[in-house]
Order: sequence, then C-alpha cells, then structure tokens
Amino acid sequence: MSASRRRQLGVADDEEEYDLSVALDANTDPFITKLIAGSAILVILVLLLAAVVVPGLSDYGGEGVCVPILTGGRC
Repeated sequence: MSASRRRQLGVADDEEEYDLSVALDANTDPFITKLIAGSAILVILVLLLAAVVVPGLSDYGGEGVCVPILTGGRC
C-alpha cells in the first residue's frame, strides 16, 4: 500500500493491513444503523401484510370468487 493511500485511509505505517471493523466503528453512528435496519424490517413486514395476508383473507363479495385460505383449499 502506498504512503498516500495509507494517509487517505488513515492507516498507520506500522499496520500491516486495513481493518474494516475499526474503520466502520470510527465512521458509523450505531443509532443511525439501527434506525435504518429497523425501518427496513418494518417496511418489509407492512408490505408482506398488505400484499399477502389482507388479500388472502378478504371477501370479495361476489359469487364464484374462490378464496382458498378461507375455504381450506376447496372451491
């Protein structure tokens, strides 16, 4: 690794290689990481609920409409 690249990455001259976990700890806020991960989990659960569960349990009110979840797979 060149001296300019070591300075750019913040690696000391006596270090053999770049430690990614140290760099992430120094440059990442744990609260923001947890907030983004929690938001992603919440969005996935809401989309799953809206796209799979609600339509599967909805009564469309028409004759001839088969809802296998409600009829045990028999139409």
